Amino acid sequence: MKRAVLLASAMLLAAPALAQKPAPTPAPSASPSPALPLAAPPYEEQMLRLGEIMGALAVLRDVCGAGDGADFRARFAALMDAEAGSPERKAAWAGAFNKSFDEYRLIHTTCTPNGQAAIAAFLAEANKIAVTTADHYQR
Repeated sequence: MKRAVLLASAMLLAAPALAQKPAPTPAPSASPSPALPLAAPPYEEQMLRLGEIMGALAVLRDVCGAGDGADFRARFAALMDAEAGSPERKAAWAGAFNKSFDEYRLIHTTCTPNGQAAIAAFLAEANKIAVTTADHYQR
């Protein structure tokens, strides 16, 4: 968790943006694993929300001229690789990013004052998630 929070904090403080291609659907396993699936960590909701935020920022930052939307995609992909672990969690995280990305791409085709306000609000929320999650779960 420590590396994920540090990675998330660095991603958010360094610069905003990500555009996600649809995640490939994992092939069904020939034989289901007899082991119980690992429970998601207690900070899973925060990570899913971070994915939604980063998906929205990927669109909004490009629409409003920052041109760093692809950076958000890469940063969130790195966060998933470092922290998500299981294919099921990675799919859920990618789904959160993609859903938000697709919704914002349909709605925001030009930069507006509302779009700029959303960018500021999303950056603040993402920073709060990174900081509070790190503070709470890093112990």
